[in-house]
Amino acid sequence: RKIERLEKESRTHDTPRIRSNFHNLGRDIRGIKFHAWENAFRNVRVDMDIDDFIPPLFWRISSLLVDLVGSAISQIASAIAIMSAIQSSDVATYTEVILLMGSIDSLTIFSTTASALGTIYVDIKKNTAFLSKIIAGSDSQYIQLDPEPSAMSAELTDCTFSWGSDAFSVHCPLLTIAASEFVTVVGRVGSGKSSLMSALCGEMPIISGQGWLNGRIGFVDQKPSVLNTTIRENVLMGNEYDEKWFNQVIHACALSQDLEKMEDGDQTKVGYGGVNLSGGQKTRLALAR
Repeated sequence: RKIERLEKESRTHDTPRIRSNFHNLGRDIRGIKFHAWENAFRNVRVDMDIDDFIPPLFWRISSLLVDLVGSAISQIASAIAIMSAIQSSDVATYTEVILLMGSIDSLTIFSTTASALGTIYVDIKKNTAFLSKIIAGSDSQYIQLDPEPSAMSAELTDCTFSWGSDAFSVHCPLLTIAASEFVTVVGRVGSGKSSLMSALCGEMPIISGQGWLNGRIGFVDQKPSVLNTTIRENVLMGNEYDEKWFNQVIHACALSQDLEKMEDGDQTKVGYGGVNLSGGQKTRLALAR
């Protein structure tokens, strides 16, 4: 139980803050170098309390001590056996030596597995809870998607959407969007605009009511993701290149002038995380995709 408690405390403090801070720092190091921000970040201190280091450090020290004890047991047992054989006038037979070595190996089993048992037990409990949530969520209902186009692109009637029974919910009494109609969703911060978009994309479960979508969905995220490759490959995403259609898409997304200013045109590398593009260019690139 003590090993299990140490493992839980170690993960609680280690996972959310220490790993996150160092992961983000390593991920953004290219952006810092690209923008020549070394001097600005030279004196930046990672904000972490010393209490966050104590449980992970104590867990690692305990694991090391258990391993050392296991190694010491076999060495001490071997030394005792040899000293006993030297002081005794009896000569050990081959069978006795084999039995002695087997006993020494069995002494190390507990010490070598004690630290692993705590980790295995915590992993099993964590994964069991995670799988239980997945199984419980597999019965959730979502907006139905009809690939055939019709006069109405979306119809929601008295719908309530929520991520869970105790989570924030969005209620939509009535929403009808006609084909080719341009609709904007306006509201205060935290009023559920992003949740409504998640529901329309089929990601947020529907608790009550009926909802239908006709046709296909094209989603451009508020923070678009781009690949560290060329502009053309970011737009095509593995699809076959059609020059005429590609140029029409680039023009419709207002990227033509941007490509004309770039030396390599649509073969320009966007860089890691799109560091070679502005925020507007990344958004229009995602729209072209």
